[in-house]
Amino acid sequence: MAVSAPLLVGAVAGTAVLAVIAGSVAGRITQPTPATPAGSPAPLVTDAMPTSSPTSGPLPKKTPVPDPAEAMDPDELSFRRETFQVTKQPHPPVTVSLHIPAGWRLTPQASSDEVRFTDPAGKRWIRVESGFAVERPPADSMSILVTNLRTSQPPENALTILSRRSGQLSDRDGDGVRNISTLEYTYIPNQSVRYVFVRWIGFGPAGDAAVEMSVTGLPQDSKALAEVLARASSTVERTD
Repeated sequence: MAVSAPLLVGAVAGTAVLAVIAGSVAGRITQPTPATPAGSPAPLVTDAMPTSSPTSGPLPKKTPVPDPAEAMDPDELSFRRETFQVTKQPHPPVTVSLHIPAGWRLTPQASSDEVRFTDPAGKRWIRVESGFAVERPPADSMSILVTNLRTSQPPENALTILSRRSGQLSDRDGDGVRNISTLEYTYIPNQSVRYVFVRWIGFGPAGDAAVEMSVTGLPQDSKALAEVLARASSTVERTD
């Protein structure tokens, strides 16, 4: 399927954003299932995620340990364009291109349908997933991830949904719009609170989700993380 630039029409997510969890706890596109899906929300985290023992009952909510890292400054961010291929079996490869923060480096991932770029400190990252069939509105993908997060995250991880939003976003060239849905949440996968944005982006007249991205970091990074998400969202392109 060919998609014209700059608006790339795709044929979500996929998580999360923020790896939203090791580069990905946040939110891989999944089908709604009662059990925890493969690659479920935590796509933006590398931290271990202990679960409650069936014999001991629920554990108390974790008391977060603040991470002393200095907050990212959104005014100091600069960006570069990255282009890569991803494959979601059984679909053919697609090419994805977008702006990411300068200095963030590619982190190898086990899945062929996503890439992750991590900051030098290893505490923030952006995960991009694509290659899946374009067949679901961004808002539907967001609802699926929320359900999966609530069923997969143990109570002690203190999952907190901060906001759920849907709307449109202009592309960076200003000559087109993208349908988007955005999930914002925090949780405690290990000791420190992780702050996560997950966004689904649809191109073209139908506007179904063609790309999912998650941006993850620390609570003190929230403004900078939002800037990373906004820049990536307005510049992302998918070519089938």
